[in-house]
Amino acid sequence: MSQLAQLRYNNEELEEEFGFEDEQDEPEVVKFNIKQISEIVVYGTDWTTETILNQLTRGNIDLNPRFQRRDAWNIKRKSRFIESLILGLPIPGIVLAEKKKGNYLVLDGKQRLLTILQFYNKSESDNNNFKLRELQLLSDLNGLKWQDFQISHLEHLNALDNQTIRTTIIRNWDSEDFLYRVFLRLNRPLAKL
Repeated sequence: MSQLAQLRYNNEELEEEFGFEDEQDEPEVVKFNIKQISEIVVYGTDWTTETILNQLTRGNIDLNPRFQRRDAWNIKRKSRFIESLILGLPIPGIVLAEKKKGNYLVLDGKQRLLTILQFYNKSESDNNNFKLRELQLLSDLNGLKWQDFQISHLEHLNALDNQTIRTTIIRNWDSEDFLYRVFLRLNRPLAKL
């Protein structure tokens, strides 16, 4: 296979794995009100996977605001996300809107949050407690569930629990309509590579 053909193949694999789409399918975005923007507060923090799991299991993060989509990732994609966390590879951050002190709704990162919840066997969805598969770098972990890590892969479990995920929090928003506009901007289809 030529280098160009290999590059095209790799790009197609990335598009499949990360869901890139053509820009022509981009939804029309309603304009923001400048006053709305001037009153919001946006800040970043680093939460560990363990902290995020704790927030999710306590019900402090709403994964299903009206504008969020369903559980869309397949097990291969979920597995590779967990692998990235274990290895400390860069991953996209999470964006939350604070509803009231200590309660949030997810604007960006639902699939990542849901994957964490499901891998740790804390979800009631179909993919709860999934087995890792098609890992590229930690192939010895293929076929394992979270419980298996507690027995024979404690170092990987510790790495996963302690991995930080950049979390952006939006405060002082005035309506879900405003959040929906932010959601559209964050989830705008990306151009093909």
